[in-house]
Amino acid sequence: MAKTPDITSPDFAFPAKVRKDATLRYETAMRQGNDIDALRALVDAALAETSIAPDSAGNQADAIEKFAKKCKNEAVASLAYLFCAKAYNDIYTANRWNFDQRTLPLLPMDENIQAWSGEQFRYKINSLCDSATAQLKSIMNVPVADYKPLVTVPSDARPFFPTVAD
Repeated sequence: MAKTPDITSPDFAFPAKVRKDATLRYETAMRQGNDIDALRALVDAALAETSIAPDSAGNQADAIEKFAKKCKNEAVASLAYLFCAKAYNDIYTANRWNFDQRTLPLLPMDENIQAWSGEQFRYKINSLCDSATAQLKSIMNVPVADYKPLVTVPSDARPFFPTVAD
């Protein structure tokens, strides 16, 4: 069995290697039931894949959203929804003018996100943010320090962001 790669600092100058290592880390974390490491690996794989094939950003965001929907850890699921919302926002922002020129019904949304309107992107991003905050009460006391692989808070800011909900 191959050794699981370390997550400390993936070298995104070599995205194919990052993607391969992240895939192994994801599989290992899922087998171990470690949602934090699984999400970190999924985000690393998504970033690497998007740098290789920028048009895959929508697929990567969708994979993170699917993970969030099945994740039992509410804090990790909330973070996954936020990562996903950020990914969709980045896609929208990169081509905002074209998306905003389209007048489409809000629903149904095309499977190809490149065909979406600006309004559809805003709807999707808002829905993901709503999902991220749906369990806010249950994550209010979850220390952000427990989620160090996913959230970096500078030491001087830690008193102001003690929990994942902050």
